[in-house]
Amino acid sequence: MVKIIPKLPLQPEAAYNPKILYLGQNADEICDLVSPHIGTMSIDYVQNVQDALLHARRVQFDLIIVDQCDDSLASRLVLPLFSDLGYEFKLIVISTLNDVGAYLKIPAVARVLTAPLRASQLSKALGLDATKTRHDKIKLAEEDKKIAEVAKAPRRSPLVFISNIGMQLVSTAYKRLAFILLGILFLSFTFYGVMIGFFLMSSSWAAPQTLMRGHVLVDRVEKDLGDLRLGLNMNTQRLGEAKQRAEDASRAGTEAEILVKFSEDTVSKEIVSRARQVKVINQNITRTEKVRKGFLKQLNDSGLKSELNSLYEKRLIDRRAYTSTTLGLLETGQRMAGIDSDLDILVSDKAQLITQLQMLHSLKSQLGQDGPVSGITAASADLLLLTKQALDAREARDVARKEFEVSNKTRQTLLNSEKVLQTQIATFEASTLGRAINTRVDVLFVPYGNEDKFKPGSPLYSCRFTMVWCSKAGTVGQILPGEIASVHPFFGKPIRGFFVEANLIDKQAATREIIHAQRPPLFF
Repeated sequence: MVKIIPKLPLQPEAAYNPKILYLGQNADEICDLVSPHIGTMSIDYVQNVQDALLHARRVQFDLIIVDQCDDSLASRLVLPLFSDLGYEFKLIVISTLNDVGAYLKIPAVARVLTAPLRASQLSKALGLDATKTRHDKIKLAEEDKKIAEVAKAPRRSPLVFISNIGMQLVSTAYKRLAFILLGILFLSFTFYGVMIGFFLMSSSWAAPQTLMRGHVLVDRVEKDLGDLRLGLNMNTQRLGEAKQRAEDASRAGTEAEILVKFSEDTVSKEIVSRARQVKVINQNITRTEKVRKGFLKQLNDSGLKSELNSLYEKRLIDRRAYTSTTLGLLETGQRMAGIDSDLDILVSDKAQLITQLQMLHSLKSQLGQDGPVSGITAASADLLLLTKQALDAREARDVARKEFEVSNKTRQTLLNSEKVLQTQIATFEASTLGRAINTRVDVLFVPYGNEDKFKPGSPLYSCRFTMVWCSKAGTVGQILPGEIASVHPFFGKPIRGFFVEANLIDKQAATREIIHAQRPPLFF
């Protein structure tokens, strides 16, 4: 145990040269107070408790000063540890006036000085100078009286002191924590009640959401866009095929038209040729009939035969002349029969040529018409090939024309479909859900009953704490078609509503629970 020296005797400064250890944070103040005595004393300044203990064990000090003005718990707990240094010293504590009694109860403490310190007070405690002013003496007497009164109180052990300090700290912390918890609970219940009232009465709130690829609505629009683009590609392919068919039909029609024209020219030439033949046959028939009439007149004229008989009876002609003349008449009859045969042939040829001309005229008229082939007169075998070629050419022309018309109609229909598909694709891509495929789009879920406050162009306000500390966040955009089912952000029950686009200037507003329209809920 270390012998506690309550007070060192005052000695002249020349004879008294103490070693002093100072532990605290106010070394400059202490240095100023003891500077007049430098040379008659030595003082070491330490700020760390561990360093103070080690230094006090290495060097024997006459005085140890512990500054407790900053109420450091570490330096307060080190006071009892100075009792086992193994040599005699004087322990002085500097503290506030309220803690003087507590420090005087520690056995190792020889004296307690109150802050702020005075030079005379410190010099007296250190035993360096006994000269003091009257005011200082009065004040020191009062302080000594207070210290004596405090010293009369029974001293407690350092463990009890430390325990009391710990209990005081725990009690103070517990009380403050209880008040904080009660305040938090009160604020929570108040805020909960205000929130219930707000959601029951307000119709100006909506729940912000962010649409991007992966959302069911965005995926649905992306699928529809894919179908439209596929349909547009198929339409473009069919349009190319129709264009190709139209070009093929136009080329085939041109070729068929050339064949039809060639057939018409051939038929026209055949008509002219056969008409010329009919004319020649008519002339031959006329000449033959004239010859036939002359021969017939000769055969039917009986005067020549009677006159011949009369001449033969009168012996004017001989038998030879008579026989020769009779044979001439007989030959005339035979020639008459040949003429009749030739005339029949000419009439037959004429009739055949007339039939061919009728067929050629009907074929020519059919080549200049459209529609099904009808009314063609039967032809001879030599005209079958011409007829077939002409009819094939006409049919090819009609088919090409029909194909060209159908292809043009199909092409026009496909062009109209292409415009419709392109318009639909452009509409989808420009819509809110279409833009959400490639970029982030902020929307608001507006429940039914709140739609009057969320008109396009209405201002939006976002609050950091649901209803307070609000600022303008943007404006309401276009309304998205369709009904949406969601969950109430406060009550958790399912509700129905619709989406509107949010033109946000504050992107953080999309991450908050609700957003307000037209004005802040509490006007600030």
